[in-house]
Amino acid sequence: MLDTCSGTVTTSTARLDHDPLGPVSFAEAQETRASQFPTYSHPTRSRPISWTLQARTVEAKALCAELFRRVEEAEGPGRQRDKLTLGLEAFVGSLFLHAHSGEWSAQATGNEALAQVPMGGFRLKKIRKVFTDAGLIEVLPGFFDEQWGAGEVTKFRATPDLLQIASTHGLNWRDAWRHFGWPRRAHNVPREDAVILRDLDRSRLVLPDTDLAAQLTEEVIAFNDFAKGFSVTHGPNDDARDIGPQFHRIFTGDLAKHGRWYAVGGGYQNLPACRRDEENGAPFSDYSRSSLRIDGELCVELDVRASHLTVIHGIAGEPLPASGDPYAVVEGVPREVAKVWVSLRVGQGRAPSQWSRDAVEDLRSKHGIDLERFSVAEVGKAIREAMPFLGRDLPALLGIRDEPKLASHVLMGIEARAVTSAILALMDEGILALPLHDALVVQERHADRAKEALQLGYLTEAGITPTVRVKRGVEGQ
Repeated sequence: MLDTCSGTVTTSTARLDHDPLGPVSFAEAQETRASQFPTYSHPTRSRPISWTLQARTVEAKALCAELFRRVEEAEGPGRQRDKLTLGLEAFVGSLFLHAHSGEWSAQATGNEALAQVPMGGFRLKKIRKVFTDAGLIEVLPGFFDEQWGAGEVTKFRATPDLLQIASTHGLNWRDAWRHFGWPRRAHNVPREDAVILRDLDRSRLVLPDTDLAAQLTEEVIAFNDFAKGFSVTHGPNDDARDIGPQFHRIFTGDLAKHGRWYAVGGGYQNLPACRRDEENGAPFSDYSRSSLRIDGELCVELDVRASHLTVIHGIAGEPLPASGDPYAVVEGVPREVAKVWVSLRVGQGRAPSQWSRDAVEDLRSKHGIDLERFSVAEVGKAIREAMPFLGRDLPALLGIRDEPKLASHVLMGIEARAVTSAILALMDEGILALPLHDALVVQERHADRAKEALQLGYLTEAGITPTVRVKRGVEGQ
């Protein structure tokens, strides 16, 4: 097993990493590396070579073509040259992406491990020899220490000479993520699946043959075609994972309810939420939505605060509190507890008589709050005193007096129309905005414009301007 930070391997795979050119013990490895690499300290940071990387730009392809010629001139032309081309692009791409983060590129070089290299282990040996002889890479040979029962995989790093060659082709290692990337994935959504209508039991219904259904379908198809023109990735620069999102919209009951945009296969919508925003300094995660990039540019998430409650404020004709957070106005009731009560109120169409088991467990695990310490009746009373309109007949307010359990679907429908209005307006300006139910993800430079579009969408559909938070990732990640 490879430790991506240190490159150390355990006995389960260590024997695969016994480089025939490498040392045989930790002591020998330390002695050799101390003389060859004075600045090297053990253990060194490394990441595995990604054999699916490809050269994307003219500059990267030109660099790889020159290196390909060097290999063939030194080793002679071989069969299946396309495999050497793709393998070399992946090898060079990994060197440059890892150089961006100051790490080595790791690849086990024992016979069994080389047999699993897509381009063939013998081709990697050719590249290694030619690049080493030409002074284009540094190599830390892997080894397996029999006494310790552990070892390290072989590691590679680009030399200044290789970086200089790249610069002659207009490729700067600091922008390597622009030049190398993974094959773009895109789920093709058939026209008949662009808009899906379901009943409350999630059974699929026949989409009505109406102008509205046709319009909604065309909007989804147009947005999917637009999204295909962008690269959407997540993860650190040197290990970015292409998402290639495509969407469909799902409605419940009729084309006014629910209607949220869903990325086919989950994609970015299933990633952990952003971990840093303007209001707090919570930790950043390499693989959270904070790491999303569109065409290589770091993104921001624009989140509507208390979306459903904001919509209810708008429909009821009540302004938002000065703080912008309607959940935080209930004296003596923690925000998370107030949010649970309102969620149950909306979902049941009436004031809840008890806490749900899921809510109790959720607050305990996520926030350390014992919900059962709070009387549901007392919480409800405090909330209705702070927000009297929640004591009104909510289903009647939403126009569904006879179907109170559809309240949440009505609110989602309003929310979805607001979000749709924003993403289509931004699309008309050439800006890709990825929908997140009650939020948008856009390139950071478009944050202000996207915030305006989102607020205008809510004002148009719900009659209220929401509070929009900007959640940012961390520069340089």
